[in-house]
Amino acid sequence: MDLVLDGLWHLGSLLSYMTTILFYSNDDSPFLWRLMFAVGALGAIPIIFLRKKIPESPRWLIYRKRYRQAQEVIYQIIDNNGKSPRGDYQELQETNEA
Repeated sequence: MDLVLDGLWHLGSLLSYMTTILFYSNDDSPFLWRLMFAVGALGAIPIIFLRKKIPESPRWLIYRKRYRQAQEVIYQIIDNNGKSPRGDYQELQETNEA
């Protein structure tokens, strides 16, 4: 999922450059810069929807004292990867309580 989000960032930049070249003209039209800006922003739309699928960081959840949600995210990571993330839930909890 991270790779998709990073790729969309670069795709949006590339699309912005391409529209600049495509719409660039010697004409001093006041509308063209707005169009180029809008097309460059289109890359953010998929990110808004993809971001909903990415869980919060377990460290952030523990800092907010949302321990059950942090543990669920850690178990989800374990299920997806087949191995435990670096450290563990207890270690994160002790770090944030100190």
